[in-house]
Order: sequence, then structure tokens, then C-alpha cells
Amino acid sequence: MRTKVPSNANERLRQVQATYDAWVAPMQSPGTKPTRVELHPVNTLHRDPRVQRDLIPSRVQHFIDNLDLDGIGIITVSRRSDQTLIVLDGQHRLEALLAHDMGEWEVTCHVYTDLTLAEEAAKFLVLNNSRRPNSTTRYFKGLLAQDPECLAIEAIITRHGLSVAGQTGDGIISCVAAMERVYRGKGIIPGSEALDRALAVLLASWGVQAASVEGHLVQGVGMLMLRYGQAVDAAALISKLGKSKGGAPALVGQARGLRDIRKGSVADNVTEVVVSLYDHGRRTHRLSAVDAP
Repeated sequence: MRTKVPSNANERLRQVQATYDAWVAPMQSPGTKPTRVELHPVNTLHRDPRVQRDLIPSRVQHFIDNLDLDGIGIITVSRRSDQTLIVLDGQHRLEALLAHDMGEWEVTCHVYTDLTLAEEAAKFLVLNNSRRPNSTTRYFKGLLAQDPECLAIEAIITRHGLSVAGQTGDGIISCVAAMERVYRGKGIIPGSEALDRALAVLLASWGVQAASVEGHLVQGVGMLMLRYGQAVDAAALISKLGKSKGGAPALVGQARGLRDIRKGSVADNVTEVVVSLYDHGRRTHRLSAVDAP
């Protein structure tokens, strides 16, 4: 373990505060919530899982093994109305200090006041953009921050009896990144409609089970909807998918095999497999004949 003793903390605090007061504070817009730079003991700073992401053990261990007290930097916190200090950025560094029994050690904190819970969640997303939390964590923080895209996706999946979670299971959909790609996609129908239709088809084909809403399927069928729009006869597609041998897992397996030949992503090849399945036996209104964007 490499541990370094910091230089004078109080002097560093005065320098940081002076720089902040001289340069940052005057440039804040009138609506910006007030902030200060303060020293606080590690054990007075708290986590709120509604705002923070889960701790990453390997990241905590890295800071434990390479603790540099001069390199702890500034911890960003929110002072709530009850004076509780909630960590918005820096939780892994703080956990490393606690692991070294340094709970009484004072760290330099950039302190926001008067933030709502939604504003704390939004601030977390901004501060952690360079070390992106996983898509599920970002989704939940986005809901808390009233992000329009997250709220729209939540409304769509709720209509289909689904809910987002970090694990798999019947009635759970965990492929947040895939849903975001479809929702943001450009096509001949809006991404919101494409996602809605894709989930409707998948669930009607194979039921409300985890395999039905696997990420590659959601993205692949979603892209199919974006590409072909109302040219897709949903009832016919549901019939074809529901009768396909091996169900959802087998279709993803076919897409993986096709990827080895045609390259591209698994989701791209899901689209191709579904188009081929849909067109099989059709003499008219074949998707392969549609001039898609």
C-alpha cells in the first residue's frame, strides 16, 4: 500500500475558497443554488442510494491499495434542510479512507445547499458523466431527475406490464441501453412508437418472460419497426415468431451465428433474421422488397 501524508489542509482550503469566491461565484447564474467549500470529517458524510450508484468494490480497493491523502481531491456534497451531508461525488475515495480507520479525517468538500432530491440526482449524473454509471443506474437517476426520455420509456414499459431492474426475471426488463437506442432511433415512425410496437410483438409472441425482452431482441425488433414502420403486419409477425422453433433464445442464437458471417452487431442480425422469418412464404408485402430508409 502507498500512503502519502497531505500538506497543510487548512491552507489548501483557504486557497480553494479564495479561488472559488474570486472566479466561480461571480459567474454563477441567478438561479444557481448556493455553494461553499468546507472541511468535514469523513464519518459525517452520508450516502443516499436514491442519488448515488452502488459502490464498485474494485474501485474502492484501488483507492485502498493506492491511498494518497494529497490526491483525495474535493468531495461534492449536498447539505439538506436537516443539515445531513449527502455525497454526490467521491464515495469510493471516502470508503477507502474509512477502510483505513480515518473516519475523523477532514476532507475538502464542495457543498451545495437547497437542492431537491431531483436536483441531487441530476447533479450526480453531471458529475459522474466521465465515469458513467451503468445504464440501469442512470435510468433510475434520470427518473428521479424527471428526465423526459426516461419518463417516456417508463410509461411505455409500464403499459406492457414491465418494470426495470438490474436483474433478470419474468416481468422485468433490464436492457435499458437497448431501449434507449430504439427510442432515440431515426426511422419512418418515431422511436417511441417503434419501442412500443417492438415490446408488444415480443410479449405477444413469447409471453411476459425474461427471454422475450432480452436486449438484442428489443433492439433488433425495435430497429425493424423503425426501418419498416407500418409496413410490418404486427399480427403476422407475432404468429411467425410464436411458431419459430426454439423461441426467443433460438432466434438470438441464429443472429449470433449470422453475425460470424455478415459481421455487424447481434441486434443488427436479429433484424435480418426476423425479416427473413417474416418474409418466408409471403408472396406480397415482403419487407425485403420495401424501400426502407
